[in-house]
Amino acid sequence: MPAASYAPDDTIPPGPPSTDVNQIMDRVDSIGRSVSVLTKALEVEVVQAGTFKDINKIMASTAKLSAQMQTIAAEQNRNLTATLQSFRDAAGRISNMADSAQIAATLDNTRRITENTARLAANIDSTNAQLQGLLNQARRGNGTVGKLLSDTLLYSDVHRTLAQMDSLLADIRKNPKKYINLRIF
Repeated sequence: MPAASYAPDDTIPPGPPSTDVNQIMDRVDSIGRSVSVLTKALEVEVVQAGTFKDINKIMASTAKLSAQMQTIAAEQNRNLTATLQSFRDAAGRISNMADSAQIAATLDNTRRITENTARLAANIDSTNAQLQGLLNQARRGNGTVGKLLSDTLLYSDVHRTLAQMDSLLADIRKNPKKYINLRIF
């Protein structure tokens, strides 16, 4: 514990070492470069590359594919139901039980395939609706991605902030005593 006062010829204990200004400046420069690279990459990859246009096209294609698959599944279901009934009628006429069982198994497999195709089309519809919802939220400016995309001033603000940080760092390097003032006594 430091003494409240010191007598002549007392020894003053050393304090913690001073912070190396160059280390601090290197870290601040590194952070500034990383933020700048991230901002530029975001602008190029999301805004200039037309990522949202591509997502819209994909969702439209997915919706069209889903509608086509539903139509195909419904048609197959009708055809297979009619075919199944025909096979059942024919199977009832066949006296050999082994052939009848094989036809029934084939018809069951065909019915399951049709049901699975209908479930697949429903899952594609659900996925498309979820993607559409996410895209709509981003367009309205909801969430982090939406704010990044809808706030036209964000890029300018980050760019201006980086420029100010660069200016501050240059001034700290030029005049470190202006910002760091160490007094021992």
